[in-house]
Amino acid sequence: MLIGCGPMGVASTGDGGGDSDAATSQDASSGQFAARKLRQLLIGRFDTAAQATRDMRYFDVTLAVCPVTVRALGTALYVEQALRGRAPYRQRVYVLTSGADPAVEAASKVYELSDPAGAVGLCDRADVQEFAVEDLVEREGCTVNMRWGGESFRGATTGRTCLSTLMGASYATTEITLGETTLDSWDRGYNAEGRQVWGATAGAYRFERRSALVALE
Repeated sequence: MLIGCGPMGVASTGDGGGDSDAATSQDASSGQFAARKLRQLLIGRFDTAAQATRDMRYFDVTLAVCPVTVRALGTALYVEQALRGRAPYRQRVYVLTSGADPAVEAASKVYELSDPAGAVGLCDRADVQEFAVEDLVEREGCTVNMRWGGESFRGATTGRTCLSTLMGASYATTEITLGETTLDSWDRGYNAEGRQVWGATAGAYRFERRSALVALE
């Protein structure tokens, strides 16, 4: 998602080669479906190369998302974003939880790493990595609440709760659309007067999936 506050974002829409409609409908009626589906759609490798080629206002950004273990927190994903060929500019851990209606609602809590340098390239490692709770710092107020619409998720942060001081900002917002083939993320920072001071102005970054979907667990 990328789900997280920062100057650049990610996105996804569409429906691709995953579960059949019948299977998806059956799964959606079961508990915790939304959080499980959100996990499935987020894991993988994405980039904005096509958008950056079409529109010079956007950078070519790579995104890697992979499962990690944080035993005290539940379902967790490591997220790494970078301008192509450069060191990561954002590293986060997302903890996915069910919403009030777990069949269609899920939330992504955002955590920063106490030692981000030690996690660079983590999604290239063979084994699932484990973090201790002490390794993470929650970005309070930056949770992204997502709702499943049958083919994609849509979600956003809430109001002005996600605080940011980047480039003179007072708070940040994130809007996400996530499907099987794309992930659209629009991250923006605003000052105390509500004027945008960072982030894309023309619309969301569109990340296109470059890896196969994992199984729905």
